[in-house]
Amino acid sequence: MLNVRKVTRLFGQKAAVDNVSFDVDRSMMIGIIGRSGAGKSTFLRMLNRLTDATSGEILFEGRDVLSLRGKDKRAWQSDCAMVFQQFNLVPRMDVVSNVLHGTLNRHSTLRTALNLFPRDDIERAMDILDRLGVGEQAPKRAEALSGGQQQRVAISRALMQDPRVILADEISPDSCRLWDIESNNKLDKDRFRQEMGGMLEAYQEVARRLGIHNVNTEHKGTGPVLVK
Repeated sequence: MLNVRKVTRLFGQKAAVDNVSFDVDRSMMIGIIGRSGAGKSTFLRMLNRLTDATSGEILFEGRDVLSLRGKDKRAWQSDCAMVFQQFNLVPRMDVVSNVLHGTLNRHSTLRTALNLFPRDDIERAMDILDRLGVGEQAPKRAEALSGGQQQRVAISRALMQDPRVILADEISPDSCRLWDIESNNKLDKDRFRQEMGGMLEAYQEVARRLGIHNVNTEHKGTGPVLVK
């Protein structure tokens, strides 16, 4: 289903991604693990077509997504949702509206600007938020949420796109950054796992139910490693 063939990205003479190849033959969650600067985020951006590759092929169901242009490229970006490290939420917008923005490709600009979404979309957005444990946060502004909660909202927005593939840049408990706002200290690892572990399980369950490919990155080790 997903075939990566000798994908390279050069910045000047420096290779950010160097001759990467792998195959994914069915819907699953896979991880790309490596140190900071190993090229993990750059590879995800090439897969989503936010960054062009210098050479190579990325085939999804036999079609080279690196060759897509215009409306075909935009259609692929709709099918290939991205969860960014910075979440890219609209801070002053309520949580459920942020999630509903995952349907922008299906609605007119006017309806979106006026926040006029079909009831079915609103109910589905609430269902996804509930599954990820943040349904009660729906009416709040995104900026009022903790880092972990904002990440769940970003994942919910990606799921709302009905994508074929989800690219998640650092969503694992060991690599995300979560702060205890009251004490202004980082949470200890055990508490962190408790808060984030349930979200990851829910995310994986929803993705499996929808038959979505997942490509996940994490900072660890000394070089990039592909884990299925």
